[in-house]
Amino acid sequence: MPASPDVVETVGGNPWVFGYGSLVAAGEIERAIGRPIDAASHYGTAALVGYRRTWNAGMRNLHDDPTDKHYELPDGTRPDRTISALGIEPDQTSRVNGVVFRVTRAELNALDRRERRYRRIECSLQIVAELPMAGQVFTYLPLASATRLTTAGQADGSDTISEDYKLLVERGFQSLGPDAYAEYLASTDIPISPVMPLRIKRPGQTARSGNGAN
Repeated sequence: MPASPDVVETVGGNPWVFGYGSLVAAGEIERAIGRPIDAASHYGTAALVGYRRTWNAGMRNLHDDPTDKHYELPDGTRPDRTISALGIEPDQTSRVNGVVFRVTRAELNALDRRERRYRRIECSLQIVAELPMAGQVFTYLPLASATRLTTAGQADGSDTISEDYKLLVERGFQSLGPDAYAEYLASTDIPISPVMPLRIKRPGQTARSGNGAN
């Protein structure tokens, strides 16, 4: 992801990331950073104050970028639609729950590349967590270009949500316990767009996978 002028670079110590969507389940975080996490001291539930969670991070499914993911229907076809994932937007009356996890600077850079439709922002002062943390906390806000795609897709009926992705997020919050799952449901906008059985296909992947991670 290209550097954004309002991204605050890390200053001393290893940073933390606040995950509020697919980056909630420990297993998905480990897949993203390529190593096991220390669940005892480097992973825990948290909340981000001043934001609401909504389905506003859109992508064109028929892009021609070989380094990017796309989605396929069960029959292997690649629909000409906008696919939207969860994002956040400022709202001083709201908060969203999720998790914080510690990463190295190299892993943070890898997450930047993974979250190419988002920009990394510092949110250290807006995080509420029981886990003792030292260092900056970052999260990912959808790019304006991604939110415009979602808005346009909703307007013309071409926007879609991946069922696999939606279930992945729900299972991640369910793994945190019933209270966390209930808070997720209460703090997340109900999808406007239809949910379809779309399977993610990543660059270099030869077989379709049911993992719908963002």
